[in-house]
Amino acid sequence: MKRLSDFVKEIIPVRLAAVRNAYGIPLKEVSWLCEDTSISALTAWESGSRTPAVDGLFDFAVSFGVSPNWLYGASKSPYDPEFLLYAESTKGVYESFLSRFIDTHMFIYRAREDELIARAHAYDSVDTRVSTFSLEARANLLVLIPYWYKLGKETLANPDIKKQLRYKMAERLNKCERSISMILLTGEASCIIATEECMDSQAQINV
Repeated sequence: MKRLSDFVKEIIPVRLAAVRNAYGIPLKEVSWLCEDTSISALTAWESGSRTPAVDGLFDFAVSFGVSPNWLYGASKSPYDPEFLLYAESTKGVYESFLSRFIDTHMFIYRAREDELIARAHAYDSVDTRVSTFSLEARANLLVLIPYWYKLGKETLANPDIKKQLRYKMAERLNKCERSISMILLTGEASCIIATEECMDSQAQINV
């Protein structure tokens, strides 16, 4: 019979990795989003060599808009409507990031410029955000907008980044820009957490 504590230790690394892999973000860059967590801590959590403290796991959950209960294996769904609202209010709606995104990257979908602007404004309002965008899409934007901003600053402003690494970062930046645009236009997520690859809490816990 598997103890609950053993199950939690097993499932947390799996679900942390599932979240990161959904976005294709390297561990180093995850630390940009989880500002109070070091790369070494994130590596240890994902490898299972260390179990994150409650505060650390909660910060990760807020940064990625996923339910802490899901990370602990107590829920089947990565998203909880009330917690996502809390995460959005805690991290901010990033209106300035959205405005900058619209101003500088409209060329990606120039033919749908007016629609893209309208959808960005819809995202800025809590009521229309909830009614217009799926939970998954909102979680995506919670992650991708600050990630796009940070990745752009690191890619463009750091002269010490090697050419090969800069090229890879530029590729991720371009992919991020396109994902944000499509999420705004469709209201649906582009980064999907592979929950089918995670352990089912109801099937695994025997206490």
